[in-house]
Amino acid sequence: MVYDGNFSARLGNNQNNARAEGLYYTFTVTPATTLVQYAYAVVLQDPGHSDGEQPRFQSRVRLANGAVIPCTEYMVTAGPNIPGFNYCTIPGNPIPIAWSNWKVVSLDLSGYVGQSVTLEFETGDCDLGGHYGYAYIDAISCGPIQTKVYYCQASDSTLIEGPEGFVTYEWLPTGDNTRVITIPSNTYTNLTLHVTTLTGCELDLQVVLDPIPLLSSILCEDVCFPDIVNFTNLTPSIQGYETTYLWDFGDGTTSNLYSPSHTYAAPGVYNVTMTAHVVGTNCTDMASCQVTVYDIPVLDSIYHD
Repeated sequence: MVYDGNFSARLGNNQNNARAEGLYYTFTVTPATTLVQYAYAVVLQDPGHSDGEQPRFQSRVRLANGAVIPCTEYMVTAGPNIPGFNYCTIPGNPIPIAWSNWKVVSLDLSGYVGQSVTLEFETGDCDLGGHYGYAYIDAISCGPIQTKVYYCQASDSTLIEGPEGFVTYEWLPTGDNTRVITIPSNTYTNLTLHVTTLTGCELDLQVVLDPIPLLSSILCEDVCFPDIVNFTNLTPSIQGYETTYLWDFGDGTTSNLYSPSHTYAAPGVYNVTMTAHVVGTNCTDMASCQVTVYDIPVLDSIYHD
């Protein structure tokens, strides 16, 4: 996959000498950090030794008492036909290299709220000292195992994205089996996302659907040129949410005021739109109107009787 992370740490390098490296991070699990996501990419030279002597990469989550949390441990050693790995050689060196592009891993720590846990990542060269293994690590985010999805109550459909880092996805009760689904709005109040992890474990993620009653409405007025046009925004405020507004006056100019005023540079008919967006959600609604700016008639002559 193409992974667009901001920062990553490299464990190891393309030198040998039987080196090993580790990266560890300890934190206390809270309800807001029960879903942990990280990404990794691995490069392993494959000299064909026994499994215990090959270059390797491993990751896990360990409790304070030293126990490894089930379904959090992953280990790969160099070898042919590793699922998800590619192979190449360097000119002048016949030793094959197994490499894995970025993979996102998601971990369920909901059963360990209040406990101290340590994320552990380790790489190692071959034990005989002649071949290397290294990896890149990026800790993406921590979030809640239960997520809330906001949607516009007036919209026809809602797009829902499950987190990356799982092998299989199944949405219940819809039956969809893709990470991203589209459902009719105002149909469900919650969904269950049944997933399988990279290590073969299964877990359920809860998605709560929260409708937002965003109903945009505006009024426009006609004027004679060059009078000022006053626009009226009738979109009601939504308690607990911040809403932004973007006006397009139809002449190439815009405003982000709630109820703006505007002077047109020439007479004409202008199509005006106002887009309201609830901050932090995908809830957007649009209203439109038409403004006529009348030209002032000019009298060619004045007749006197």
